[in-house]
Amino acid sequence: MQGVIDAAHRAGTLRRDVTFADIGTLIVRMSRPLPGPFPREVNDGLGHRHLDLVINGLRAGDGPKTELADRR
Repeated sequence: MQGVIDAAHRAGTLRRDVTFADIGTLIVRMSRPLPGPFPREVNDGLGHRHLDLVINGLRAGDGPKTELADRR
């Protein structure tokens, strides 16, 4: 995982302030099922949508960015 992160930093496609700890914790949070009785296709669709939102937020680029909060 660290190799992928390092490569993305070198390529300029991942925000420089994103670390292994961020990605690892993010995977855990994204892998939990949503509470409630969602039909499988709705749950899957929401999962893909939310992952797209997260990936877009991780990308480096010229768009507006905010500082990441400190990890505490």
